Amino acid sequence: MNKRKLENEHDGSQLSAFAARKLLRPSLDLPRGLSEQNGPTTDRPAGESQLIANGSNVAAQLLPNPVGQLSTFSLDDPCVSQDERDSFRVRLKPGEKLVAIGQFRLHILKGAVRLLGATLRYGTGPFRVSVPSTHALPAIIGLRNEGAVVSEVELTDLEDGLRRLGRMSPSLDRIWAQQPVTSPTHDSTHKGGRSFSILQTTLSDPLRRSLHSLDILKPWKTLMDQITSVDASDPPPVILVCGPKGSGKSTFGRILSNALLTRSLSSRSTPQQSSANKTPDPQEAVYFLDLDPGQPEFSPPGLLSLFHQTGPNLSPPFAHPVVCSGTLLHAHTIASNTPKADSAHYLSCAIDLLRRYRTSSSAECSPGTLPLVINWPGWIFGAGMECLIDFIKEAQPTHIIYLNGSPTSTPTSPDTAIEDLRAGLSQQQQETLHILPSATPSKRSRTPADLRTMQMQSYFHLAGRSGVDGHLTWNDTPLDAMAPLVVHYDGPNRGIEGVMVYHHDVADVHLPTVLNGAVVGVVVWEPSEPITEITRSTSPTPPPQYTMTTHPNHSIPSLRSSTSTPLPPSTSCCIGLALIRSLDTTTKTLHVLTPISDSVLQGIVDSGNGSEQKRRSIVLVLGGFERPEWAGREREWWRRRRRIGRGGGRVGDENEDEDDGDGDEEGSEDGGREPRGPERAQGISRSWLME
Repeated sequence: MNKRKLENEHDGSQLSAFAARKLLRPSLDLPRGLSEQNGPTTDRPAGESQLIANGSNVAAQLLPNPVGQLSTFSLDDPCVSQDERDSFRVRLKPGEKLVAIGQFRLHILKGAVRLLGATLRYGTGPFRVSVPSTHALPAIIGLRNEGAVVSEVELTDLEDGLRRLGRMSPSLDRIWAQQPVTSPTHDSTHKGGRSFSILQTTLSDPLRRSLHSLDILKPWKTLMDQITSVDASDPPPVILVCGPKGSGKSTFGRILSNALLTRSLSSRSTPQQSSANKTPDPQEAVYFLDLDPGQPEFSPPGLLSLFHQTGPNLSPPFAHPVVCSGTLLHAHTIASNTPKADSAHYLSCAIDLLRRYRTSSSAECSPGTLPLVINWPGWIFGAGMECLIDFIKEAQPTHIIYLNGSPTSTPTSPDTAIEDLRAGLSQQQQETLHILPSATPSKRSRTPADLRTMQMQSYFHLAGRSGVDGHLTWNDTPLDAMAPLVVHYDGPNRGIEGVMVYHHDVADVHLPTVLNGAVVGVVVWEPSEPITEITRSTSPTPPPQYTMTTHPNHSIPSLRSSTSTPLPPSTSCCIGLALIRSLDTTTKTLHVLTPISDSVLQGIVDSGNGSEQKRRSIVLVLGGFERPEWAGREREWWRRRRRIGRGGGRVGDENEDEDDGDGDEEGSEDGGREPRGPERAQGISRSWLME
């Protein structure tokens, strides 16, 4: 019987197609019900899925990816002055690069380096950096600096709990560093080595993932240099970044905001305290207006937000689902991942945040004196283009940056979108339009839906901020084992004003069904008119502007508008998201999971005891949020990871007990014990409203 043969990459021997399938099989099977599209367990090289599915073309599909140079030195070079179990120190000449994967603290010991557009100098930091395999790998590049010909940096271990979320999610699994067993940093006391790995080439990864470096295009750099070189006496730049999906808008905005944020550091000559503890210079700040609800930078999906950013952003969005170095000034929810559901409400929210930027000020800076970077979503065709043009007329940006995507990325050619954009702009606005090439296409191991899941899961597992430096930490307990908040929705001590549904018409009788297991926006509302409470929406009395209706079967208050429009942005603010884990119509309570602090929620509820006209109340907003199916699978994935990690995998799974460097070892916080079940967690639940 003839068998197709493959060469073993180590000794040149022949492999059968069956052996090739086994070699390329993912290291961990998915739980039943999970598809690889929704959450791959490993970053497969291009063509691997086709190889397994189509054995007739095995040899053609096994062509290796081109080898890419990452770091410009080898680990045995004299420039490497320290390579320990938990740290790595290297000297970089101008132009030399260091690329690492994983999580680490970056210390600048001498000179200056550049990372993701940020200029980091001696006397600043340390900086927290997260580099997963799901995104392009940025390089730490040595810079010329007065008084130091060679820059010196040190990378040290970082543990904040984020990597351990891979225990409960295939999307977050095997995306960090793994030390090879032969590494000098690997020993029995620190399984898996340090929290990061130094990569010399794209083949240096023990997990053989498809990695690629982040290369800043020359046209990008030229325009960024022009923007950041604006004289301090000139009006601050207002930059709008737009373009089709997948063109690199988020990457461009992240790099640009970092460059604007650190441009004043060139005048610093004396060492200062850690950037996490020092008072930021008022000029070392930038406003970031995030208008992309599908892939936001500093918030969970479904929100539009305005941030005052005071520190460089050196991690992908899911590593900071809330702003870390800076302040959230205001946010709105459209209860959807796309503005298509209600473009009018989306535009009104965007304009409201823009006006808040113009009136906001810090202690040292007057309103509108700091740069503003605006991240626009990839909806640029049809009604999306009309929405973009209307916003530009209101914002009057100094720079409109359009990243031209691939013609095959959308049904309509981006060239057509550019012409539509030009036609909608005035002559003066056209002079501010810059057409730049899109980011270099790369093989992505996660779909946009996967990235939203990762960001949402990261958000709901936030454990707060560390007491040492105030940075984010995560809780790796499955959500069904966490103690929920108990929210009374009826009675004199209720914790919410009501529930409002965006984009859909849901009958009151069905509210328990759509609420149970749903993600909702937590919105603080200051009604300008009194709310009339009636028991049935069929009241013969003409409804006021806002009407509260209830159904006798459950008494959940339903807030309705006479115009069927969402809450007005001028009198509302979204403070985060919540997950309705369950509800009890007997006790008239909701069991809620949210990272919003108890003190914030309690303060809002307490403020509702004021006058009817001025009171603040909480409204839970339902809409087009994606159902959190991942939440119900966390425990199953956790059990499977634990079982396989202890050698309980299938026969022939020789490599499935290898540690992947995500902190999933026996000496971890939970000690390998089964998380508490929901029945025990509910017994120690807190109350949303202290009675």
